[in-house]
Amino acid sequence: MTAWVLLTSLLVLFVQAAHAEEWSVIRGTLLGHDEAPMASAQVRAFRHAADADTVPAVEVGPDGEYQVSVEGRGLFLLRMSGVGHERIDVPIVVDWQQMIGLNVRLTASDGSGVPDASSVITFDGDHTQFARLGEVYGEFKDNPDTTLASLLLDRARGERDPLIRDVLYAHRLRIERARPTRPDTAVLREALSILLPASHAWSICPDILVLALQAGGSSGSVFGGGHARYLAAATASHPDPMVQAELQRFVERARAQQAAARDAERPKGTPEALKRGDPLPEFSVPALDIPDARYTNADYVGKTFLLDFWATWCRPCVGEMPMLHQAYREYGGDHFEILSISMDRSVDYVTRFRAGNWPMPWNHSFVNGALRASIAARFGVKSIPKPILVDENGTILAIGRELRGKNLIKALENVLGADR
Repeated sequence: MTAWVLLTSLLVLFVQAAHAEEWSVIRGTLLGHDEAPMASAQVRAFRHAADADTVPAVEVGPDGEYQVSVEGRGLFLLRMSGVGHERIDVPIVVDWQQMIGLNVRLTASDGSGVPDASSVITFDGDHTQFARLGEVYGEFKDNPDTTLASLLLDRARGERDPLIRDVLYAHRLRIERARPTRPDTAVLREALSILLPASHAWSICPDILVLALQAGGSSGSVFGGGHARYLAAATASHPDPMVQAELQRFVERARAQQAAARDAERPKGTPEALKRGDPLPEFSVPALDIPDARYTNADYVGKTFLLDFWATWCRPCVGEMPMLHQAYREYGGDHFEILSISMDRSVDYVTRFRAGNWPMPWNHSFVNGALRASIAARFGVKSIPKPILVDENGTILAIGRELRGKNLIKALENVLGADR
């Protein structure tokens, strides 16, 4: 049987081969509930749902035919939509250059038009495996219910098809991620022992691979033994850029935590922590957006400014972005400036981050060494985010948690309220 019914379809096509740099073509028909072409219909191909608005749509022809291309290996989502019909997403995983025939009939947006009010998807040729995968996705993708934990694990252990087995394990790990309590490390380690580092199932939810790696050994370390080898293999071989990015952030966080632990064990006698009322230590850091320029204390004399130590891999830092942008929008100018100093491994991470949802339109610097850099030691930066608010005379007004979240806006209201 080559057709199956899913309200929101998720389907994986697995083709074993190589040639990651080549293109695959998906073509077929996209029709309405009455099996006729729609007045307007589109197909988008992208790797993850978050990318949907960044790629152009391919218009379906007047005869209902379409053709899209995807480059490289890994999981791709095909978003099928048409006027007056429900939208569906169909993921396809390819490992080599392939011509794939995919025909879709959408359901009407009012739920009418076909007897079961559901979309119908068919592939050209014999794709029994893909039909089973579609059924697995349809059953579990939107339901990380803990009551399904035992069922999923039993089905995964008894499944002979490697791809379907991996998908079942991936859904099982999503349940562990959703648990309010400590996840079951035995299940996480079992999944790591079954799924290959380059398994396409990790693309279903990239952070479940990190969750599994965090199970670690008895010490919780991921930089020794088998977990280090798995991490290295996944970093080197997984075709999904989002999985790669998640692994990179994980490594950065782990290294920063190790550095912070080493700093905490330093002998006494290191400089005392900065506090309100202290003069700001001297600094000179390279300007990120101005070639051959540097920022120093002298650049901020006569202004209130926020010195912000942060990194793209630091989730609490990213969580501060709304308040930082509000602060700059409301107070930025002659009386207030921000200098963000990145603790990332590479300046490229900052550039890519600012090209996304948070442009951070203020002064920036990047220093090598992250939390081990000399400026981090001078300013007592053992963890981030670490914001420091400084007055026009170079005296610290507030530091750390006093400036987190809405506290930042309150502090600026107290200092700059009359100058707004």
